[in-house]
Amino acid sequence: MVTLDAAPNKQFSSYELQKNMQTLFQQAGAVKVFEGKIPYDTLKALPDTVRSEISPGLGDAYNDPVETWVIHRPHDAIWINYSTNTAQGAFAVVQTKPFVPTAVLLPADQLKTALDQIGKAVIHVNFATDQTQLLPTSGPQMDAVIALLKGDPSLKLAINGYTDDTGSDDHNVTLSDGRAKAVQAALVAAGIKSDRLQAKGYGRMIPVSNNTDEAGKAANRRVELVKL
Repeated sequence: MVTLDAAPNKQFSSYELQKNMQTLFQQAGAVKVFEGKIPYDTLKALPDTVRSEISPGLGDAYNDPVETWVIHRPHDAIWINYSTNTAQGAFAVVQTKPFVPTAVLLPADQLKTALDQIGKAVIHVNFATDQTQLLPTSGPQMDAVIALLKGDPSLKLAINGYTDDTGSDDHNVTLSDGRAKAVQAALVAAGIKSDRLQAKGYGRMIPVSNNTDEAGKAANRRVELVKL
């Protein structure tokens, strides 16, 4: 975490610093994923130990807007949170752990049972952090959904995407919608007629768990099949 103040004999320019930092991030291969004020509830939900550790790099997060950038690498991701105002700038850099798939395969017969009994089923598909592309580890689960649909030509499904509460509502809706549509596209590519499928993202709406720990957030990041 770093706080950037003006040099003794130089007037501080938040605009100049912002443009220089953006150029630096882009040259490093970073992509901006959020811009705006961090929601108050998100800041308060951080554990005290985490908040105290990263607070110097957040600047005045309760009042100033921030930019969040990410560099995706094959083995990890680098997240950069940057903030500036008329007096100073600050940024925090966090390296995430390698992605470890936690999905548990639901075979076609279990999917059918869930759809018949409660009208919906959560499919366990994997996406890279903050991206919409299906990871290869999702192949067996997608094969089960394809088998389900080919085994019942009359079955029509809504594919609903959801996220946890990290980030802005607009970003989460866009992300969840892209993920739902990625599942739809994979099914169509496998020979399922598009008129049997609907896909839509709902962001952090309708959580199935809390958003206060990683297990709860992981449960909320999901794709549901709903029988039409």
